[in-house]
Amino acid sequence: MTSYGSKTLLLFFMILVLPLPCSYGQTVQPQQQPAARYAIAFRLPLSQGSNGIDGHLELRQDARLTSKLSGLMWGTGNVNIEDDPELAMFKSEPPRNAVIQVVDRAGKVLDEQRLERPLAKLRTAQLYGDSRLTYLLTVDYSAGFGSYSGSITSLVEVKSGRLRWVESTDAKTGNTGKIRLMESLKTTWKFVDAPDGKGKQILFAQCRPDWSSVKDDPDFTTTYARFYFDGAKWLIIKRTVKGLSEFDQGFPSRKYFPR
Repeated sequence: MTSYGSKTLLLFFMILVLPLPCSYGQTVQPQQQPAARYAIAFRLPLSQGSNGIDGHLELRQDARLTSKLSGLMWGTGNVNIEDDPELAMFKSEPPRNAVIQVVDRAGKVLDEQRLERPLAKLRTAQLYGDSRLTYLLTVDYSAGFGSYSGSITSLVEVKSGRLRWVESTDAKTGNTGKIRLMESLKTTWKFVDAPDGKGKQILFAQCRPDWSSVKDDPDFTTTYARFYFDGAKWLIIKRTVKGLSEFDQGFPSRKYFPR
């Protein structure tokens, strides 16, 4: 047999023996699909009449994040991953960021938003004095320390099968932006009944350094804000006063907020 023929025969036997990365049979485990790496943490029903789609609003988290582990990690900024043996799996591969999705009854994703953090929660609120639902998406932005980090709640509604983030317009400046409500030592918020008894308003307070005061140790100001729905859109009015405020002793008195 020629040298060429020997090499050809050897190559033929190598092909028979060595496993090849192909899609046939079970020779090679295929790489896990992205959907399989997530699990549904919260699932709320959607209807054609209210949301333009029969399906669900789903919050998906890293499939490794059980309810117990999510509870251990919430509010810590993931700083306990290095110390807690129950969280050892996240040392080599940190938890993936969560995803909120609108899906139809067949499971088809119609709209989605990838979040900036792994941990989140989803619940409903009725803000308009009728049966309409607003979805409260709370994302854990905690750093594990400091008084300016914590969870942030955004308001989202589902219309025509799509996510619609609730925005507010500053009644004084006309500027518009997404409503984002932090909860931390120096920031707090809550829903209150509207004066007419129909629907809800939002009271929001935050204390921040006054960087306009040119000092090594700046003064502080506290802003008290009220969000309200005027029948067509959400508006925000604010009142800012000098002074340091922290809210670990309870929510501030209603008298501080603008009427």
